[in-house]
Amino acid sequence: MGIIGALSRWRHQRRLRSQARREIDRLFAGPPSLLTQARLSRHHRHRIHLLECDARDEGEIERLLLGIIRHPRSHPLAPRGDEVLELIEYFPREGRLKNIGGANLTRCKKSVDFLGRFHVERIASPPGETHDDDEDQR
Repeated sequence: MGIIGALSRWRHQRRLRSQARREIDRLFAGPPSLLTQARLSRHHRHRIHLLECDARDEGEIERLLLGIIRHPRSHPLAPRGDEVLELIEYFPREGRLKNIGGANLTRCKKSVDFLGRFHVERIASPPGETHDDDEDQR
């Protein structure tokens, strides 16, 4: 394939990502009722990340996998700021959003196989906090 094939693939991926970003812009410019399917609102646009894009042979976007990092309010008995990765599927042709799941990045210990594709490495615990798995590393 060589360098020309690599450049062609890169150009195709770039065009596809550009088209996907336009679809995301349309999603957030559209009716708010669609955004509420995934507990989103217009002000979340700057926090959405495009993780994966599936397209048909004609170049039409079929499915987008989006990620958003949320910072839920801490509980009064266990105050700490958690970061939660939430995955959302968007089907532009159907006009449908679907929450796939989430992972608490703050509490992740070892590498977590998230939906078989996304690996979330452990983020260090806040100072002074230990987990049962910490003893295994000593």
